[in-house]
Amino acid sequence: MDRKRGKIINAILIATAVIAAAFLARAISIGSKAICDSVLVLVLLFVMYRYKKNFGLNIATTIGAAVFFFFHLLGAHGMYDFYIFDSIGYDKLLHFYGPFVLFVMIFNYLAAKKIKVGAGHLVFFAVLITLGINAFQEVAEFTGNSLLGRGEGVFFYGSGDLGGNDTPKDLIANFLGVTLSGIIMYLRKRR
Repeated sequence: MDRKRGKIINAILIATAVIAAAFLARAISIGSKAICDSVLVLVLLFVMYRYKKNFGLNIATTIGAAVFFFFHLLGAHGMYDFYIFDSIGYDKLLHFYGPFVLFVMIFNYLAAKKIKVGAGHLVFFAVLITLGINAFQEVAEFTGNSLLGRGEGVFFYGSGDLGGNDTPKDLIANFLGVTLSGIIMYLRKRR
């Protein structure tokens, strides 16, 4: 990673951490369960900052992750109540966009390791890893709801979660995001 790109990535991660800290302060001040999500985002940002070279982060994926974290924190602070076109929930948009970005990050990480496989195999492995992480997130949401009660964010079941069929709908949105980014990355890698 060249020095200029590293500085830009650092600036993005630090700015996102400042925003996440502001969300954390708000959550603490109002007694919101979004404290958990704010802390999780700060931990993930620290891991990304600390291991950016290992992850092979680039500016685009760092911006993509920062945008996801920002919109997730907005959701945990009340935006999950909103719907687009009266049918597509804010939650489902994030379940599409988050895996899209995560897939690109995982694909780039695997590609940087110079594994001797074709583009199709890289896409396949990145799809499996991304969908596994997303399935784990659904388990965390279920476990959080069972242990911590209702609320917004990763560890709770709240207004963005549409009744008893929420998990399959989340997984479908995850799959669609991963599929689209998989097609894009496959076509880019084949060039």
